[in-house]
Amino acid sequence: MRVVVIGCGAIGSQVAAALWKDGHEVVVLDLNPESFCLLPAAMREDERVALRGDGTADQDLLRAGIMDADVCIAAMSKDTRNLLVAQKAKHMFKVPRAICRVDSPVMQDMYQQFGIITISTTRVVTGLFINSVLQ
Repeated sequence: MRVVVIGCGAIGSQVAAALWKDGHEVVVLDLNPESFCLLPAAMREDERVALRGDGTADQDLLRAGIMDADVCIAAMSKDTRNLLVAQKAKHMFKVPRAICRVDSPVMQDMYQQFGIITISTTRVVTGLFINSVLQ
């Protein structure tokens, strides 16, 4: 499977590395080249995998191979940027699966109406805390 991950922070780097280790073709796009230090050495040294660029910019998405992607994961820290990337991936570039990280549970409900898979970090972490307390 070909996966384009936008954002190489704590979450994006972990997702990208796990998928890459499972044998998927992964491209990671981030504006900050220092963010790639979170990736395994073999990934960050491969210029086809770690690309410096803006995930909201069409030319950078095209350079990352968005047209051939099976999945696009928007994992940046800003909800609005993630939504923009996921909408472009799904509706402009016809990526079959667009997955969007959101912090706001309210925004998560709205984003799902656009046909985008959303994961609310706030809801996930809250659920983990509650489950840990109740065990």
